[in-house]
Amino acid sequence: MAYPNGVVATFVDNLHNISKNLEKSGLFRKSDGFCKEDINKILALDITAEEKMNLSNGIFWVIWVEQIMKRVCDLKTYREFKQIFKYPSYFEGESCENINNPQLVISGRLSSTPDLNLLKAGKDAFWGDVKAWLKYEGNNELVDKAEKAFKKDLNIRFDNKYWELF
Repeated sequence: MAYPNGVVATFVDNLHNISKNLEKSGLFRKSDGFCKEDINKILALDITAEEKMNLSNGIFWVIWVEQIMKRVCDLKTYREFKQIFKYPSYFEGESCENINNPQLVISGRLSSTPDLNLLKAGKDAFWGDVKAWLKYEGNNELVDKAEKAFKKDLNIRFDNKYWELF
């Protein structure tokens, strides 16, 4: 089986290309991850409202899935995940607002906030692909551990209207 799937791979490749172009132009600090200001710069690109919505949805999921995987995986599995999926990291910095993300993306503080239905579809694409990879690799226990971590995060860090994501 090939991972990531075409939709996820294309999104992540495009996100990395956007980041690299912004970094080359001096508007971005790093191309392997980003903070709030960087996300705002990405969403400020001259693209349609629908494209911004899809971009913010994807950013939400790649940030959150990457955070959960970093938290629940051993180092070997985490490195394999990063090598295969290439989900960027979220960095907190001096110029970045001290907020635990990915909820920044759904906080209404950015120029585009995905709705719950779009987030549900994003879950199927971004987490669903990682989940399928973990199961393919025989890591069913890690899938359970990750989904428990997602649920715990939802209860601690997110408004209750998002609890139905897991």
